Amino acid sequence: MSDPCLDALNQFDQMRDRAFKAEAAIARVRELHGRHDPNCPYGEDCAGAGLCLACREEYPCATIRALVAVLRALDGDGDA
Repeated sequence: MSDPCLDALNQFDQMRDRAFKAEAAIARVRELHGRHDPNCPYGEDCAGAGLCLACREEYPCATIRALVAVLRALDGDGDA
């Protein structure tokens, strides 16, 4: 028979690990779909500064808008 407290702690550890991985994935998406190329010598005055780095859509691109909507829904701030 398993210990319910130990099972709950293991579940919590798994949820925490998933949350850390999710935060890392969100940060990577934001980096990839950012507005400014960190390698551009002109900084924020880069020629494509108003465009998403990944898909070249006007910033915020559809990916960033979807990510923001999901995060708002998870936080309970959205209408989704």
